[in-house]
Amino acid sequence: MYSLFLNNRDLNSLLLPLYEAAVSGMLLEVSTTPKPGLVDRNNSGAHRDMDFNLFMRSTASISFYMYEFAKAGFNHDGDLKELIYKIKPIGIKAEENMFKETHGVNTQKGIIYLMGLVCSASGFLIK
Repeated sequence: MYSLFLNNRDLNSLLLPLYEAAVSGMLLEVSTTPKPGLVDRNNSGAHRDMDFNLFMRSTASISFYMYEFAKAGFNHDGDLKELIYKIKPIGIKAEENMFKETHGVNTQKGIIYLMGLVCSASGFLIK
């Protein structure tokens, strides 16, 4: 197993690009302007409880977990179908952090789920 021979620096060199791509995607999504009806840099669209700055804070609060998803995928040694059970607790922690930062506003629950799957599957595939 290749992962047994990696030190933390080597592991970071493999996983950081996944983390960086995920976070970059989240930042670019909210920064894209205009987005009629959705939160962007200029307005809140149909969302009275959200704005651009809240999304920035929310992204900062969940970014770390993208690395954790990738690491969980990399460290998974079983059927890929079983990986979802290993990443679920990471997703729950990310969601809790998001809700804490946003005072209960669901800014990015969907992206936690989707990027969690993408990062963990990518981590699984790069080993």
